[in-house]
Amino acid sequence: MGAFVIFGATGDLTRRKLLPALVRLQEHKQLVDMKIICVGRRAFVTEQYKEFLKKSMPAVTYESIESLPLQYLSLDFSVPDSFKSLHQALEYADSPSIFYLATNYLLFPEILAGLRAHGLEKTSKIVFEKPFGSDSKSARKLDALIHSVFPEERVYRIDHYSAKETVLDLEVLKFTNPVFEAVLNKKHVARIEVCIDEELGVGERLGYYHGTGALKDMVQSHLLQVLSLVLMRKPKNAGSTALHDEKLRILKKLKVLDPSQHLLGQYDSYQQEAVQAGLPARNTETFARVALECMSAEWKGVPLILQTGKKLPQKRGQIRIYFKQIPSLLKGALANELVIDIYPKQDIYLLVNTRKQGMRDEATPIQFEFSREKAFGPNTPDEYATLLNEVFLGNQMFFPRGDEVLAAWKVIEQVEHMRDKILFMKYPDGVYPAG
Repeated sequence: MGAFVIFGATGDLTRRKLLPALVRLQEHKQLVDMKIICVGRRAFVTEQYKEFLKKSMPAVTYESIESLPLQYLSLDFSVPDSFKSLHQALEYADSPSIFYLATNYLLFPEILAGLRAHGLEKTSKIVFEKPFGSDSKSARKLDALIHSVFPEERVYRIDHYSAKETVLDLEVLKFTNPVFEAVLNKKHVARIEVCIDEELGVGERLGYYHGTGALKDMVQSHLLQVLSLVLMRKPKNAGSTALHDEKLRILKKLKVLDPSQHLLGQYDSYQQEAVQAGLPARNTETFARVALECMSAEWKGVPLILQTGKKLPQKRGQIRIYFKQIPSLLKGALANELVIDIYPKQDIYLLVNTRKQGMRDEATPIQFEFSREKAFGPNTPDEYATLLNEVFLGNQMFFPRGDEVLAAWKVIEQVEHMRDKILFMKYPDGVYPAG
């Protein structure tokens, strides 16, 4: 029996994502006698922890979590000796443990010191998620810290967008369908846009977000990861190393375009939210549109647009590939588009031209559409359940590698260095910035 240990047991991530994901895995019989140990600083015993969950989670969710084999341990992360109780709890585990650091990354040094002091890192895996530092320097320092205890092959960095259905499908879509592989290059593509727009504001994440902003929160991780999958060539083999090598190649070849090509913004009510929370006024961007170019032979010259924002008119995650217009004698013919929905739908459609009914010299656009729900039935995939299962299986395919993270930070730093020259504008709540 192995053990899944969550540091940060009373935090939002544990309650909203990790415990429900573990329930889903248990329902699908994928936990396989996994012991679950929830570690926090609060002086709870297991029953008190369950009462805390009951009061802080929806009733239906809590009822499901009650079925999990939970144990709570109270630890002071800053005192290595306090990890003795965790060592005792893991003493009879006959499989490697998995440590999920669902805490602020500033607490990682204390936790890693405690694990190492009691030899708990041996053969175990470690899982954590963004922010992977705040710039390339801090990310490199974080990596060095992690690697001083765990080798890279036992490190799993969570980016839940990599487990969304149509993102998982990108490699299959591109490399098993010659109709797409043949045209996804600079010869045929006019531009590519990846957007992750949200209707909601910053909400409870204001304290973190105020000093971070959309560039570091979303572009550095989710958007650049998705873009690297869109642009990469077919990996040399089916292994995770080959995939990560290809993504790294793309990330290293990304060039940030002139400042006039970018736009940063902040929704109107943001400053009021900050003042109410006792935070100083700051031009934290809640909207970012970044223009890039990939200097690889197959993509050089194709504009790449990454966009994300809060309090926008609609919630959508999309990859839009605009193909070049070809000369036509027919009126009404439009350039083809390939649209890959990431959320809330997971559909794919291709805009093509056909002859307009009853007309010899006029075309009209139509959509060829693939609906995942129609093809496979209703499904609500749980990205965290998907990724945790991959951790259990030891598959690193869907987790950013350390050098990918550093390459992505280099891109963001190029934008940050020209921030003073980029247009920054306030925009009404629920309206796209006009720039």
